[in-house]
Amino acid sequence: MANIDKEQLNWQLEQMSADVKELWLVAQQGDVEAQFKLGKAYYDVDGVAGWNEEETNYWLGKAAEQGHIQAQYLYIGINSDDEKAVEWLRQLAEQGYAEAQLDLARAYQRGQKGIAQDYKQAIYWLRQAAEQEYVVTELTPISVSLIINKSAQNEARDELGQIYERGEKGVAKDYEQALFWYKKAVDQGSVSAQFALEGLKKQMQRVEEWRQGAEQGDAEAQYRFGRYESYNDEQTVYWLQKAAEQGHIKAQFELALAYEKGKGITQDNEKAVYWYRQVAERELTELEIDNAQFELNKDETQENYDKRLTRYHQALKEMYVNAQFNLGYAYDSGEGITQDDEQAVYWYRKAAEQGHKRAQFCLGCAYYDGQGVPKDDEQAVYWYQQAAEGSDLYREGDSYYNGDIDAQFNLAYAYQTGEGISQDDAKAVYWYTKVAGKGDAEAQLELGKIYDKADIAQDYEQVISWYRELEVNKFFSGHVYEDENDNKFINQQLDKTQAHYIKYHGPKRYKEHVVCECKNSATGWYQQAAKQGYSKALLYLGVQAEKDTDESIRWLCQLAVNSIIENKDYDELELSDIDDEKAIASLRDKAEQGLSVAQTVLAYLYKTGNGVTEDKSEALFWFEKAEQQDIVAQYWLGALYFEERRSEKAQDYFQKVTQHRHKGNYGELDMTKIESRAKDKLLVLCRQRKH
Repeated sequence: MANIDKEQLNWQLEQMSADVKELWLVAQQGDVEAQFKLGKAYYDVDGVAGWNEEETNYWLGKAAEQGHIQAQYLYIGINSDDEKAVEWLRQLAEQGYAEAQLDLARAYQRGQKGIAQDYKQAIYWLRQAAEQEYVVTELTPISVSLIINKSAQNEARDELGQIYERGEKGVAKDYEQALFWYKKAVDQGSVSAQFALEGLKKQMQRVEEWRQGAEQGDAEAQYRFGRYESYNDEQTVYWLQKAAEQGHIKAQFELALAYEKGKGITQDNEKAVYWYRQVAERELTELEIDNAQFELNKDETQENYDKRLTRYHQALKEMYVNAQFNLGYAYDSGEGITQDDEQAVYWYRKAAEQGHKRAQFCLGCAYYDGQGVPKDDEQAVYWYQQAAEGSDLYREGDSYYNGDIDAQFNLAYAYQTGEGISQDDAKAVYWYTKVAGKGDAEAQLELGKIYDKADIAQDYEQVISWYRELEVNKFFSGHVYEDENDNKFINQQLDKTQAHYIKYHGPKRYKEHVVCECKNSATGWYQQAAKQGYSKALLYLGVQAEKDTDESIRWLCQLAVNSIIENKDYDELELSDIDDEKAIASLRDKAEQGLSVAQTVLAYLYKTGNGVTEDKSEALFWFEKAEQQDIVAQYWLGALYFEERRSEKAQDYFQKVTQHRHKGNYGELDMTKIESRAKDKLLVLCRQRKH
């Protein structure tokens, strides 16, 4: 029994049925079957006082360690990520148990149970399970185990059939192999495999008809046979080309994609643009297909037929609009065609007016930058708004439900600055929150800056609106999209909460509560951005505390380290547009008070001219102030002297870095990359001396 005190043990024994108590006495003597049955009793809550995970795992583990197969299976099921469970699973699989082999295959397929995803291993173990044969003539404990394995064997055969039919998991599409495994599963009574087998036979018949039609020059058959050949990229492109040359719109679009991505053919942007143009320049009415191609199938209802036809038309329209956007992007970027802002706007507008969110965003950018059209901030905001809201029929994933994330950020910025629309911090918060919730560091930083103003904001009602947006965001956390009824509900709850708080604590305390929550949120958003290495957030977190704390120093240290290990200047680290005089002033105060890492960061700002006027002498002054305690300052002093060809000075500082002198505040931060850079510089200096 697991480690419990005597009083707890006596209580558990009192709650046991007579049968379980007898099992417990035998299990204590090491009897493996009794240990398994006792663990099973705890698992099933049979004859014991309620579910007890600790006792379940203890007794099942005891039996499993003695090689009890059923105990091992049950333990694995309860503790799927436990190291022992994974070890037993592998042992059972290697001993030939099909259920364990199937579970191990799925673990490799999905990257679960602490096992790295590996499709080759997944297929290997699926085959091991599928290739087993079991014959059960009578019911015995062993034959029951065989029946379980037989079921796993059938599942493995079914899954192998599906993989070969679809050409998945690194396996080439192979209908003959799929047929083989489906038939093996059907022979053992698998109903699902029977349905799959019948469907596959029909598909094979269709493929043969497409092949014959393709060879006779039918464009639709060429397109469909090419799509079937998707496991063979070169053959796919061959048949797509044949169909595209006959004007088949789907073939033209997919051929353009193939040229753009270099899939099955040499990558060629010019040819990609050519085929996108073939699609984009067609009139929408030309996309209407001859309905005679869509004959009403036997036993098909008119309603189902209409839905099928609608889906086909929609697919054609999606290709048409996506081709227009892709053509606009080609003109915008100059990839495969001469760059032309006006033509880019023309095609973006074509797609945008039909609801393509990314095209709407790009059109908004064109108006904002005045590229291809006269600069017009109001029009820019209009198109950002269109792109930010609603679903996108032309894109998959998160943007389908939640709009274009870049448009949402730009719209938030417009509300924040009042460019092209009335300034409104509350609406800026709304849109920034949407973007920040998806992990965008810049939006997280902007939210932090807004919430940071809560204690000095002149408009208290505005601060309340920021706070409410915080609460709404908590409610919707994890939702794919917002429902209007949910919005109504949460706002009603917020009204009740506000009224209740004011009633019992008064309006002054409520205001203090709101401001406190906003300030906490500011720190929270800064931290989320900082954890992604976003340097502005690291700076804000490092300087916002009046007194230096271990945490604020740690953020500044990470910022200093990033200046080297990212191999970027601060402008590339998102510090180029620092205009926060308060942050710079706080950094300077900390530097003047002797905080070495603040001195290092300030020195680097002077070196690169970010947030302050570039001044090499000031940079040198602050680096030298910091170097006695700061390894990053030592590195940059070495770099400065290296640039000035003062080899001895440079060597001295780089050697300090490699010898771990004065690591100071950097604590547990990984400094190996900095040391490696210093060693590289020393090697260069050594070679220079030899010449």
